Amino acid sequence: MKFRKKPVVIEATQWFKMGDHSEVVEATLSGMPVFWIETLEGGHIVTVGDYIITGVKGEHYPCKPDIFVMTYEPVGEAQPAPVQEPVAWMTQARCFVHLHEFTEAEAKLYGWTPVYTLPAAQRTWVDLTDEDKDFIAKRASVYDWHDYEVIEATEAKLKKKNT
Repeated sequence: MKFRKKPVVIEATQWFKMGDHSEVVEATLSGMPVFWIETLEGGHIVTVGDYIITGVKGEHYPCKPDIFVMTYEPVGEAQPAPVQEPVAWMTQARCFVHLHEFTEAEAKLYGWTPVYTLPAAQRTWVDLTDEDKDFIAKRASVYDWHDYEVIEATEAKLKKKNT
């Protein structure tokens, strides 16, 4: 049976020297000095370039750089929601007044409620059918199988941009 790792946001610091992460300590293992971190499974050696990950329970563990890059990707900072402008005003009598007829200050003075549009609904991407591709190919007067590759590449690009 196969499993997929759940998408979990983690904190991580790439470690290069003492002081880069507070949990890494100097230790001795079999008479050799090492850099060490305690984990839920016991201690682990930390080497230069390892990422120190803070797990979902607050635990810390090292991860080799190549494994880290294959497993994780940076999470962008949350973008503030765009400020939405009202499209109209609603009076206490539930009558709608066009936005351009009154300023926001006047509408607030009268105690009117701003009216907004709903955000555009996110739709599930629907792939082109073979019939759609045939129609496009015939309209563009293309019949070569390479042209189908162009259609499929275009579909893939649009799918990536819209999902």
